[in-house]
Amino acid sequence: MRTFDKYLLKRLLFTYIGILLPLIPFYCILDLAEHLDDFTQNAAPLKEVLGVYYPSLVAEIIRLMSPLALLLAAIFITLKLVKTQQFTALFTGGISFMRIFRVYLGFAAAVTCFMIWFGNWIVPEANRINNAFGDKYLNGSSFDPEADIKQVKRYAQISATEFLEISTFEEKQQVALEPFWIKRDKNGKIIYRMDAQQMKFLPKTKEWKAQTGTERIFKSNGAIVATPFATKNLKIPLMPDDFKFSAQKISELNAQDSQQFIQRQQQAGTGNVYRPMVDFYGRFGWAISNLIMVFIALALAARRKKYENAIVIGIGLLVAFSYLLAAKLVEPMAYGGDIPIWIAVTAPHLVFLAIGIFGILKVEN
Repeated sequence: MRTFDKYLLKRLLFTYIGILLPLIPFYCILDLAEHLDDFTQNAAPLKEVLGVYYPSLVAEIIRLMSPLALLLAAIFITLKLVKTQQFTALFTGGISFMRIFRVYLGFAAAVTCFMIWFGNWIVPEANRINNAFGDKYLNGSSFDPEADIKQVKRYAQISATEFLEISTFEEKQQVALEPFWIKRDKNGKIIYRMDAQQMKFLPKTKEWKAQTGTERIFKSNGAIVATPFATKNLKIPLMPDDFKFSAQKISELNAQDSQQFIQRQQQAGTGNVYRPMVDFYGRFGWAISNLIMVFIALALAARRKKYENAIVIGIGLLVAFSYLLAAKLVEPMAYGGDIPIWIAVTAPHLVFLAIGIFGILKVEN
């Protein structure tokens, strides 16, 4: 590694961190302005607001702001190299622009790999803490005394011949209300039915315990054998997460748990799996945007002689916001299956990567 490579990597690292860190309190101030009334109305303790809510929000801020910080860092460093004629000196010494670009690309690739790990393992745990606080002091307000009850009428296809329905799910107690479970034979005829007031999940045995219900067995001769029960353990291949899933939930799961959750949703047939899949794969897309931002930054800043610095930074911010906004606007189109998930997750990144590559090639030429 050349001395210049080390110098450039060091400048990129410190500039990137120097831009990213001030964005954290700025984001927190905006969030405080938005939620101050909620904190006051729900009597959120100041100690928890400052010691739990905002520290747990930092991880998500870093994930979201990293692409923008990397873009600005690459632009600022490149503009200074151009202004001080260091690029010209390097070109005169026989070092090509693409050789310099590889240093930027290496740094961006390292940030991208870090953000993939960070976004899939650190951020979900922080989101779990943050969402728990939000459920208590933001979503679960005094105007919604039953905020912990999710009215989610669920229909689960347990197997080819088994079907389960519940009316509501109480997240705090992990209790499904009014379960209705039926089994059919290969001809579609009902052979078993179970109704109960509720069923509670037992973490130790991974089973559900139904309470106050009736089992009915349908005989081939048309007879029905009804057996009331006070409690009954049920072996159902469903977990509490399959019933209490919300838009928040997938953000609290790491990469491994997210994949398992999506697989259970698909196997059980509970709800729409498009949204959790888009949200999960979207994490990788957002991490990769760090890499793409370097293409955009170099394509703009390395041609600084055509524009003033302020114009270069302004154009860079405009392109970056357009890119990140497009990535977030396209994703909801796949929530209902209107467009394929792979298009929603990859299309904005591929488009702006192509723009960046085109700009880099023009600089090289």
